[in-house]
Amino acid sequence: MTLEVLNPGIQSIICDAGRFGLARYGVPRSGAFDRGSYTRANQLVGNDVPNEFASDSGPASIETIFGGLRVQAHRDLIVAVTGATGPMTVLDHDADDKHFVPREAAFTLTRGSRLHVAPAETGLRSYLAVRGGFGIAAILGSRSTDTNSGIGPAKLAKRHILEISPDTGVNNHISQPNVEALTWATYDQTIPIRPGSHANLIDGGISALTESDGWTVSPTSGRNGVRLAPRVLTQRPRVTADQLSSEPTLCGAIQALPSGELVVLGPDGPTTGGYPVVAVLDRAGVDVVAQARPGAVLRFTAAPD
Repeated sequence: MTLEVLNPGIQSIICDAGRFGLARYGVPRSGAFDRGSYTRANQLVGNDVPNEFASDSGPASIETIFGGLRVQAHRDLIVAVTGATGPMTVLDHDADDKHFVPREAAFTLTRGSRLHVAPAETGLRSYLAVRGGFGIAAILGSRSTDTNSGIGPAKLAKRHILEISPDTGVNNHISQPNVEALTWATYDQTIPIRPGSHANLIDGGISALTESDGWTVSPTSGRNGVRLAPRVLTQRPRVTADQLSSEPTLCGAIQALPSGELVVLGPDGPTTGGYPVVAVLDRAGVDVVAQARPGAVLRFTAAPD
């Protein structure tokens, strides 16, 4: 069974739950940026998904940005698309009929039919899961594309053929979508943060972040990190450290740059590079940041103890 990529859109990559336990060697976790949407897509088609800290990389799926992804099934496949919102259509091969299909729900893509994930109306990233997952060889324990180092499968291109794994690691439980999980679609967003390991190296600590009038997502953002600029220039936080040793960190770490900007490290993020980690996000906060488009405004609040 195969799925053919007719058009990858702006960027489509293979993702799973990521590489585990290699940060000390400078290898990031990679995997799905919006872990919640990735999990929902796979649960909808009946794939088993590991918990957050399991070493199992989980089923391989597609992460696509903004939309434009077009695929064709070479056999009947059970699929689901979650994440960013917007229309999706299927051109049915047998009936020569083009019709809309819902996001956040499983459906059968019949042999020869084509699925078009149209440009997103809200959010940024969509996740396409197939029952069984994609049959791709794991590299360093994961089938995820690392856009920074090039580890893992290449970015998807036109006429890319993806094999589907047998129905192992699947179950008959079909989850129902959680509408509350989609509240990131409206901006601005307020995200809880906790002090990072270098919170004392920024004037005012994390209060310098939580008392700001907001942070604007830069168009230079990506899976390495989401760059945030203060909406009010006079509120640029000042870092008091001259230089720090570079060290491994995790997705969701917030670093303060000498320019007064912040960077929320993404799943393909490198080591700290000597910049202080002044705050951290929890997993739900990372999912919100993953869906933040350039120009979106994010605000921070202190997470409860």
